Amino acid sequence: MPDIVYQPSFLQSTLKKSVTFIIPGASDLRLKTIDYFSKSNFRLTSALTDKKISFRRGSLLTNMVTVNPLKWKSEIQIDIQGQEVSVELRINTFGQQPSPKEEALWDDFIKQYEAYLTDGRLADHLSSNAASLKAVKKSNYRKLRWVLLGALFAGIPAGFLAAWTGIKIIAPLGASIGGMYYLNKKNEAEKEERL
Repeated sequence: MPDIVYQPSFLQSTLKKSVTFIIPGASDLRLKTIDYFSKSNFRLTSALTDKKISFRRGSLLTNMVTVNPLKWKSEIQIDIQGQEVSVELRINTFGQQPSPKEEALWDDFIKQYEAYLTDGRLADHLSSNAASLKAVKKSNYRKLRWVLLGALFAGIPAGFLAAWTGIKIIAPLGASIGGMYYLNKKNEAEKEERL
């Protein structure tokens, strides 16, 4: 399977991924596609007679409170032409700073979809997705602890500075910057680890 293309954008808070693969000798690709994404809690948004199959999940609100990347606001479009399957993902990352592990989770999710189309063992692929998701959630909880630690380390001196100067906005601003700094450091370490 070719690598999934990741198109980052500085001003746009969206991950775009696209992949095309061939499933030789497979049948019922359309029904299997609907089955895979529906059982993964994605909502079918296209009519059954449409040429492309579309799924959606999540909202901007869930983006801000979830540690599960598969619950982020996302749209998946699938075009099946004979045995060729093209997948386009648009994942809204508003309120998130996607880590390499979260991006890899989406990649693995699509690879499991391809494997399911090939071998037809849905339960195996859904359990593999659940195991990958569990590992990412564990990593996200660890990162959340680092964010809180950074907010604490930067927030305390910023609080003293705010009290001394009388400028109250300094305390929450310092805590926010500290939290984001530690999160950024953790994400950079993950990227280096991945290479």
